Amino acid sequence: MRIPYKMTAAATLVAALAAGQVAAQSREDGIPVGTFVLKPSVELGARYDDNIALEDDGQEEEDFILSVAPTLKAVSTWRRHKLEFDAGLRADRYLDNTADNSLDAQLRANGTVDVTRATKIDGLVSYRRGHDNRGDDNVAVNDETTKFDRYRSKILVRSRPNRLGVQAGGGVTYANFHDTDAENNDDRDVVIYDGEARLSYGVQRHIRAFVEGDVNRLDYVDAVDDNGLNRDATGYAARAGATYFPSSQLQVSFGVGYLMRTFDDPALDDVSGLDFKGSVNWELPNRLTNLTLTTGRSIAESTDADAGARLVTSVSLNATHDLARTWELFGNLRYAHLTDEAAAGATEDNDYSAGVGVDYVFNPRVKLGLTYDYKRRDSSDVGGDYSNNVFGVRLKVGYLN
Repeated sequence: MRIPYKMTAAATLVAALAAGQVAAQSREDGIPVGTFVLKPSVELGARYDDNIALEDDGQEEEDFILSVAPTLKAVSTWRRHKLEFDAGLRADRYLDNTADNSLDAQLRANGTVDVTRATKIDGLVSYRRGHDNRGDDNVAVNDETTKFDRYRSKILVRSRPNRLGVQAGGGVTYANFHDTDAENNDDRDVVIYDGEARLSYGVQRHIRAFVEGDVNRLDYVDAVDDNGLNRDATGYAARAGATYFPSSQLQVSFGVGYLMRTFDDPALDDVSGLDFKGSVNWELPNRLTNLTLTTGRSIAESTDADAGARLVTSVSLNATHDLARTWELFGNLRYAHLTDEAAAGATEDNDYSAGVGVDYVFNPRVKLGLTYDYKRRDSSDVGGDYSNNVFGVRLKVGYLN
């Protein structure tokens, strides 16, 4: 396995942060340990899922799932610079379909070096053991979950000495997918190199114009997959737009441009089109309600035998509301259109999802919640349609912020 040099560079940055200037102990909520504050917590949950493998009508499998997810977060209390560590586990246990049981884990370290008041360097290194459920888009054979290990590192430099703002950075991701009894997943193992740059300027007091771009390179570990295709590819995107922030309670941003991904193998069709990203973050005057609207386009991976990638267009709305200080209400809506161009013809999916929930806050350390989530897909593929309902209850204990 190749170990990209950028991961080593990011690890060096994180180590350098530990030698940063230390200040007096902060009052941040948590358990003081030296110059850090520890925040342990655990979430216990139970949910009912009426279609665990996202199958078409008449083929659904239902089950009850129990879960436990402990986490530990450590935050520095230095006057300058910042360093955070967090680690977590999540175990899901199915009452009937025990083959779908999973144990996921995450380790992450991220920090910020204050070079000057105007210039900062952000660094990140992370590891995640996760899984794709049966029914997920990239699970080719719908008989087993697919485990994966993902390593990520990134460095970003930000500077805004005056009206002009500049940021640039890059990172690398290595993903290793485990084989199952029914599927060889070595074809999905990939190293992704990515870079980004953004230039902004304060046109007026509450308006900043920007131009930005990003590039990525996908190098698959197997030069040729089981279908005889070379899936290595290069992607580009560029946008121009503006951010409007009339107050601390409202921020609106939108950019438009062009994106594309080209494949080394001429047998795979390139993906390109109009690119856009937008967001609205609004805290209502009552200071109790927050609305977040996001929309955008992206290119997602595909495991289809004759398709290189999917073009994804999405819009989502999230809302939260604090009621009487002890009740927290939340909800979300999302729509996504996915399309890929393949030799056998284009496939189009329309995804709809919605969720609502409520948390009752007993005290700052204990929270009990109820959730409901709904998903539906309308697909041009025969047998690709499904609907899914999930009802859940969860108990959170510990340092929750």
